[in-house]
Amino acid sequence: MVAKIISNFYYHIRAILTGLKYLFSPGIRITLKYPDELLLLPENYRGMLKLNNDLCISCGLCSQVCPAGALSLKLFEYEQTKQVKRHPEVDYKRCIFCGFCVDICPSKALELTRIHDAAFYVRDELYYEVDRLITGPKIDLPCKKSKYVVSEIDEVKGLVYRNV
Repeated sequence: MVAKIISNFYYHIRAILTGLKYLFSPGIRITLKYPDELLLLPENYRGMLKLNNDLCISCGLCSQVCPAGALSLKLFEYEQTKQVKRHPEVDYKRCIFCGFCVDICPSKALELTRIHDAAFYVRDELYYEVDRLITGPKIDLPCKKSKYVVSEIDEVKGLVYRNV
């Protein structure tokens, strides 16, 4: 018991010293200067969802497999044909970005985008109804001079960012 307390205390002190090292070292930076610098994401990154409504067969497998209960099927009426179909809707307050819905979709109607940094002013905007899910997520970057960087581990400096 005493050994565990001493061990925990040691790790807390070590974490505090690491934070102080980065705080008082002017040349070492571990944060990204967003939105001036954008992190280049890997190819298999799991971002927000987009729906191709022409491929959706309304099977409901996506909502059944979702472990967080973020997907639900709602009726959607097409204005041109007056056809009514069930389509998924996403509640991003619950979504854990596991990608199970994309993996199980037999018609490949759902796809993962590379957008992960969408911001909302109101919590209700986190609910993506069918129309918004079809158009997909969009973000507006305020900075036009943004550049992409990749993260690397340096033995001395720790996490560093290199321009692409």
